[in-house]
Amino acid sequence: MVADPLAYFITFTTYGTWLQGREQGSVDRRNNTPGAPYLPADAEREADQRAALKQPEYRLDAGRRDVVLK
Repeated sequence: MVADPLAYFITFTTYGTWLQGREQGSVDRRNNTPGAPYLPADAEREADQRAALKQPEYRLDAGRRDVVLK
């Protein structure tokens, strides 16, 4: 029998802040399984993704980060 978890670790990004091709690594629909390597950095792909955004990237300010933490 598997015990229920004591807690969950939930992470997320906001719109436009983690684009495919970025230096820190990313995944896409074809490369998105546990343990799969990140896609290689690709400045052109990242620029294409940024140009395709419908609105500016969304970053959480201090007040909004506090709400998320609560």
